[in-house]
Amino acid sequence: MGFISDDYCLVRGDPPVVHLLAATARVHEHELVHLPELAKWSQRVGQAVPKALLYLHESVPDRLVQSAPVRVVLLPELTDERIPQLIAVPPAKALRLVAPAALWQMHVDPGRELEQLRRLLTAVPTYRLLLSPEREANPMAIQEVLTRATSHSG
Repeated sequence: MGFISDDYCLVRGDPPVVHLLAATARVHEHELVHLPELAKWSQRVGQAVPKALLYLHESVPDRLVQSAPVRVVLLPELTDERIPQLIAVPPAKALRLVAPAALWQMHVDPGRELEQLRRLLTAVPTYRLLLSPEREANPMAIQEVLTRATSHSG
């Protein structure tokens, strides 16, 4: 899979397009064992919660995606289930789920930001992605929902 964002990205347009803002990602240090090709490009950050800052523009520049159409919004949740699940979320419920954190983190006009979130969440389907602890199963669920969304978008 390509990389476009860790935490923050820019979404604009109708239909919505997502744009890369930073070519770095942060992961918990104990997760580096699952990312051996990236570990050597990492730098430790954070004290209370040790994390590794990954310099993706140096380690995997071919995986960086500058922009892409938004096909779906996924709300990931860790579970103990062996098989990942996708649960459709209606736009109003999705807005209730994402708006508090988005408005807390963004320091722009709240009314404008809330309206942009509403537009995004009504433009594309939203799913809760219940992630499996069996990591190799999760990308297949993401690919499934992307394939489904792409075939419905025409």
